[in-house]
Amino acid sequence: MKQAFGLVRISLFFLLFNTFGCTKDCNTTNTTTNSSYPIQGLWIGTYSLDGSTTQYPLNFSIKPDGSMLYEGFGNGKQYVASGTWSLSSKVLTTSVTNIFGDIGVTQTATASWDSTGKLTNGVWKNYSATTGQLTAQGKYTLNRVN
Repeated sequence: MKQAFGLVRISLFFLLFNTFGCTKDCNTTNTTTNSSYPIQGLWIGTYSLDGSTTQYPLNFSIKPDGSMLYEGFGNGKQYVASGTWSLSSKVLTTSVTNIFGDIGVTQTATASWDSTGKLTNGVWKNYSATTGQLTAQGKYTLNRVN
């Protein structure tokens, strides 16, 4: 009789837990990753100068209002620039001006945007603040960070 009463209590516990307990969505953590990223956000990667295999750190902060910030490091210097961006047919186009490190240098760049969080085939060109002449160019690749 004691065993039967114990089995009834255990069965009743499981019945009540399943009826009033946690639902499938309760207390679970979403472990899925976003597989589609907007162009806006933080992008981190590297750039190189044409003719060189050396990779330097680079990041873009792309804002929803069409503005952006750029930060790069190279040759012992930090470079910070602000400017604008646009996206057309999955091609990102940027235009920035240095506000720190080689102040006044302008840079234009393009890259292929992929909604999986990649900017590839990036090409950049720097122009002198005083003459407007091309002073440097190279390639870059960035990944979206969430």
